Amino acid sequence: MKRAACVLFAAMAFISTAAQGQVGVEFHLGGGITQPTGNFGDAAKLGWHGLATIALIPSHAPFAIQATGMYGENKFKVGSGKWKLSGALAEVRLDLGTSGKSRGYVMAGGGVFGVKAAGIGKSKAAFDAGAGFAYMASPKAGVFIEGRYVNVFESGPDIGFIPITVGIRIAIQ
Repeated sequence: MKRAACVLFAAMAFISTAAQGQVGVEFHLGGGITQPTGNFGDAAKLGWHGLATIALIPSHAPFAIQATGMYGENKFKVGSGKWKLSGALAEVRLDLGTSGKSRGYVMAGGGVFGVKAAGIGKSKAAFDAGAGFAYMASPKAGVFIEGRYVNVFESGPDIGFIPITVGIRIAIQ
């Protein structure tokens, strides 16, 4: 988990430096449901998650570089325990249509996820890919809905899940 914290702090330092130039900055806050897939779906129930994203958008570019932190929980299908998933992802986002108030986007990236269940925890490499839709009610604020697939690499079966997120976007520049 120390690596995940380092990635987020490095992204925030980069953002504060870039914010002084010709780079736009957005903050995204959201939450929603988490659907386990594959072998993880055999062991876990539908869960919940929250996420925060910091995005850097070069001036007039249709893409962004972003750092996402996520935390979620899924109850065991058998027994009373929970899977606790927390991670940090570095992603590239491509905005599809940058003019107007609404836009679709796709994203992909990788990072580190901590997986904890029954008192045992470990950090593993992960990747994600997804798509979303944003509606900017004003140049500074809007809402989004997105779905992504996250795969956490394990020595046995990987842990895969699909978080569906609804949230707000706040533009700083």
